[in-house]
Amino acid sequence: MRIKFALAGAALLAIVATTASAQNAFERSTDKQVVKLVDSLGKNLKEYRSALDKDFRKSVIRTATGEVDVERYLDDLETATKTLGDRFNDKYAASSEVADLLKKAAPANTYMHEHSTLAGASEWDRFAADLNRLAAAYGATFPPAANAVVRRIGDGELTQSLSALEKAPKTIGSPLSKAAKGNPALATVSGAATSGLDSLGAAAKTLHGRVDKGDPATAEARQIQTLADKLDPVFANAAVPADVKALWTTSRGNVDKVLQAFGLGKPAAAGAAPAAR
Repeated sequence: MRIKFALAGAALLAIVATTASAQNAFERSTDKQVVKLVDSLGKNLKEYRSALDKDFRKSVIRTATGEVDVERYLDDLETATKTLGDRFNDKYAASSEVADLLKKAAPANTYMHEHSTLAGASEWDRFAADLNRLAAAYGATFPPAANAVVRRIGDGELTQSLSALEKAPKTIGSPLSKAAKGNPALATVSGAATSGLDSLGAAAKTLHGRVDKGDPATAEARQIQTLADKLDPVFANAAVPADVKALWTTSRGNVDKVLQAFGLGKPAAAGAAPAAR
């Protein structure tokens, strides 16, 4: 009987773990999807502003941090939303502008939740839902956590890294094979590295194709993660020349950028975050 209960418990834990994994799945937004989301933000913010009581819009309210001129505050929110829309493009992910908008919108989110009977409460919820989706696309949450890193790898930056990884079998494999000639200690390492680099290049090409088509590609990104993790100890081998190790370090940087784009990389510490883009 105890064995049956133990097996049932193990099965239940497996189901829970699988469900949790599915719930935590991250699907990367394309640049086009972000543009549509920013357009929706602007529209829903205007609808929220229009739904507010006129006297409330013209008032000055007290909050835990001081007095707020509602009209001026709404102007600031609209400016932040418009600035984001104006600056975001395929070469600039506007991460700092998103961080600014999320930070500015947070006090209103708190206030509206504390005063849920105000006119415009439902319109705010719709606007806040867009902010939640926007934050997720930048690896953050809304309201943003203190010292949150708000960073998105845009389509252009992602495909640039993938293109470099597609060439890794040649850019890294060729000099490694050349160094391995007449070096028995390096020959075995070179064979493992060459095989791994070929697989990595092929996986990068597959992922690149799915990104270009706008297809879901998180599983393909995880494959790149697996392949790169297997290559790390190969290139850490003492027999590998320093210049080849440096080439792998550069490629590993491209791998990490791909993983970050798909929510698979470890978030950088606030003080060590890449320059906002």
